[in-house]
Amino acid sequence: MSNEDSILKEYFQDPRIFADAFNFFLAETGLQVDPGMLRPLDTDQVLLPFGIDTETRLERFRDLLQALVSMTDGERTYLILGIENQAKVHLAMPVRNMLYDAMQYSSQVQAAARAYEAERQAAKQEKRDPAAKLQPGTEFLSGMKKGDRLIPVISLVIYYSPDPWDGPRTLHGMLNWEDGRDRFRSFVPDYALNLIEPAGILPEEFSRLTTPLKQVLEYIKYSNSYEDLLYIVDQDEEFRKLNRQTVRLLNQVAGAHISYTEQEEEPMDMNKALKDMIAIAVKEKDSVIQQKEDQLQKKDSELRDLQKQNLQRACKMISDGLTVPQIIDYTGLTEQEIQRLMASEN
Repeated sequence: MSNEDSILKEYFQDPRIFADAFNFFLAETGLQVDPGMLRPLDTDQVLLPFGIDTETRLERFRDLLQALVSMTDGERTYLILGIENQAKVHLAMPVRNMLYDAMQYSSQVQAAARAYEAERQAAKQEKRDPAAKLQPGTEFLSGMKKGDRLIPVISLVIYYSPDPWDGPRTLHGMLNWEDGRDRFRSFVPDYALNLIEPAGILPEEFSRLTTPLKQVLEYIKYSNSYEDLLYIVDQDEEFRKLNRQTVRLLNQVAGAHISYTEQEEEPMDMNKALKDMIAIAVKEKDSVIQQKEDQLQKKDSELRDLQKQNLQRACKMISDGLTVPQIIDYTGLTEQEIQRLMASEN
């Protein structure tokens, strides 16, 4: 696991941050995820195809997975929420997320089948009727009862770049519909990405966020412009008291280069940190410009010296009686320059 992946996973293990991301994305649905209702799930996904061929198995690892449980008994899950963190555009993201979701549904089917089998074995051992059992035929073959239902899975991709997501956003957007294939579009199920991209967030929409995730996404959105960054930092008081974990994340995913000390407990004042960072960036930029100017001056001086040497060679060649085409070949001078030299010699 890369350092960037580990920092992002650690950041979203905070249920408040995790819930804030989903509350922001699902705001129009009216759903409010209570951080206290989240339960972490194992992110190692193992898919056994429905043929239960144990020799064939696919393994994938999700970034973060949480179960959203009901408030009545604190146990019954009614949504499974997953987050995938992306620092760069993944051109196959619709297929990748679709596979993750399918694996999660397959895991639920397998879990149901194992539960029924465990109950059957326990009842047999205890010489009693099973509390629930699969009927012969379709139920036994499927590992599920007709009334069983799977828990919905929602996967959310968070993109850490100031640039728009320019990869496919749907499965249909990845498919080749040319040469008459478009007529079959309605028969091919689509899969759309649930995506948070800072570039697409309107300024007024940031107020939906209630944790430091707001400052992270704002910083990324405006990170291509120091002027815009300073403006939003001045406008948002929360930038004056960011915790070290958030600053560490900004340094890793947004290239902030903000210096901090792990041992210090006080919140960071991003206003001062940003101004210090910009001052350093401007100084470095001025240094680079000066270096380029020095290089250009040096190259210009070298070209003038070379031109002077060529003119001296040309004068010698003229006195030795070489023709104009020969002098051009040897020196690279133009015919006009040679003619001026010959006129000055006369």
